[in-house]
Amino acid sequence: MTASAACLQILGIDEVGYKSSDAGADGTLVPVEAGPADAPTCGDAEVACGSKCTDLQTDGQNCGRCGRECGGSACTSGACAPVLLTTLDPKSEAPHGLVVGADVVYVATYPTNGEFSRGRVLAVKKSGGQPGEIARDEGMPSYLALTSTRLYWTSWINGQLRSADLAGNTVTNVRTRGTVSGSPAPFGLAAEGTDVYVAFFARGWIAKMDGASNDADAGPLWLTAAGELNPRMVATDGAHVYWSNENAVRGAPVTAGGPGADAGSPRDLVLGMSKAWGLVARGGYLYYADNASGDIGRIKNPTSTHEVEPLATNIKGVKMISVDDVAVYAGWGAQDRVVRVGLDASHPVTTLATGQLGPVAIGDDAKFVYWGNDADGTVWKVAKP
Repeated sequence: MTASAACLQILGIDEVGYKSSDAGADGTLVPVEAGPADAPTCGDAEVACGSKCTDLQTDGQNCGRCGRECGGSACTSGACAPVLLTTLDPKSEAPHGLVVGADVVYVATYPTNGEFSRGRVLAVKKSGGQPGEIARDEGMPSYLALTSTRLYWTSWINGQLRSADLAGNTVTNVRTRGTVSGSPAPFGLAAEGTDVYVAFFARGWIAKMDGASNDADAGPLWLTAAGELNPRMVATDGAHVYWSNENAVRGAPVTAGGPGADAGSPRDLVLGMSKAWGLVARGGYLYYADNASGDIGRIKNPTSTHEVEPLATNIKGVKMISVDDVAVYAGWGAQDRVVRVGLDASHPVTTLATGQLGPVAIGDDAKFVYWGNDADGTVWKVAKP
């Protein structure tokens, strides 16, 4: 099944309480401040947010600071509680991959009942509710990537890169772009322009595909020789492609016409990892997470000097990470919590949510962090501090 009527309806719905004017040029929130003429006189336990006196410890519209909306949850001691967006049936499917769109969160689910040809791609409203179905019977769709016009996902069982058009308020034209025979297990992916980069877990390859093409039989352009040890996640800055390996983070240049001259012998960026997984390229840095050791770090100048900067340790069980200008967000699977690792000098680790059963998929926008739990089939959000 392709885009359902429910999905077509939800893609145009705005998130409750979201106002783009609340965000500055860098995506961070700009507190609403009162001008000198209209600033009220507030009691000892209150502060002025615009023309309103409020208690930042309990106000769900100004929780902890002016302008921080909890999205419908309670504000307690200046912290927003998480908001449950939807619950899937954990006996049949569980969230695995997640990417954040303008009005919805896209979620790829793995079957949990042994029917491995199943698995769906869903759209969950940021305000919550029943998810819309984009595609079903996707053969364990693993991870997703989003461009301005298309949503992509990898189909592990079918050996395919799949996608759907995002035109206006509709999701249509679910199609296959490239099939690789022999159970190559496509896994992590990243999109840049019309190009999509894919890690083939079982084959040990990194490949580039032209996402704009409609040719389902067209093979990928291999950027590495076979032999990468279980590559998982992929990131790109447009000129280079990076991937997390079993015990390393590696990278290679990519030219307009294909792989760089040394793509067959990629550069090691971080060695000695236990199980490299989460990977994000942002702002001249490459961020990474080690699922087994719990190390989270970033690489400055990954295309040249690749200076490694540790950010946190012992946060075990992380698969995906999400990054903005001030923090890294991760599901701490070993502790059933979602955490924030600050990018300031001391790199503080703070907890955003506890009691989360297997937080494996994560993403963010200007105001919220979103994640999916594979143990109970739930999808959540919480306001950024």
